[in-house]
Amino acid sequence: MSLAAGLASYIVMTREARLGMNGPEVIEQENGVEEFDSSDRALIWAIHGGDQRYATGLADALVDDDTPQVGDAIRRFVSKGVPPVHRSSQVALYRNRIEALDSSRQWDPKEFRALWATNCSKRGKTMSEYTGVRGTVWFPRAY
Repeated sequence: MSLAAGLASYIVMTREARLGMNGPEVIEQENGVEEFDSSDRALIWAIHGGDQRYATGLADALVDDDTPQVGDAIRRFVSKGVPPVHRSSQVALYRNRIEALDSSRQWDPKEFRALWATNCSKRGKTMSEYTGVRGTVWFPRAY
């Protein structure tokens, strides 16, 4: 999730939108096509797309790519006011979710949705406990 989006009170996405820290091209450039094939559009949207981000709780609304629908969602969230809990204060939740991932295997995006939809109850690690960790090929080509 991008840094700026992580600080937003609410996130509204369309199915065509993408939300990620780095774009597919950057990931491929830095880690190789085996890590992330930036030409595989289905893979990109299965991981970074609005459907996936909404299903995993990283977006608050999923609307059609339609100005009135986007406007209605924005007005709805503005009228709700400040959320009771900000994403940026849920560090333990996101650390627990990341800790629950088995990075030794590839993840199907639908499996990933199911995993992130559950509450992880394990104690989150501090950042100093994560050593030598970097993304590996977690998502298979069959989605």
